[in-house]
Amino acid sequence: MRWRDRAKARRLGALMAALVIGGLAGSARPGPVVAATTVFRCTNPESGASWTLKIDFDHGKVDGYPATVGQRMILWHDTGNQGFYRLDQVTGDLRIVHASSMGGWEQHAVCRQQ
Repeated sequence: MRWRDRAKARRLGALMAALVIGGLAGSARPGPVVAATTVFRCTNPESGASWTLKIDFDHGKVDGYPATVGQRMILWHDTGNQGFYRLDQVTGDLRIVHASSMGGWEQHAVCRQQ
């Protein structure tokens, strides 16, 4: 493995660790959410592609995947496409990290509660 590839892998590992630790900071259900299940509409600002996320606060799941739900952050791992997700409920910022042997990649989207 080349030096640059190892450096990318270390940065990606550090980012994933920060995502997990950041999500464990709070575990209470956020105040503004009334329903047990909430739908967010997310849009990739670069491509314009959009999709919905169904968040079940009572069962700690996002689109059926187990999630860590904090007061501000929601973290989950989509085992279908192997993505690690972090949604900031206050700003709507969604970060998606995909690990790979070549260093992985990161995607950004903006989500709004429906």
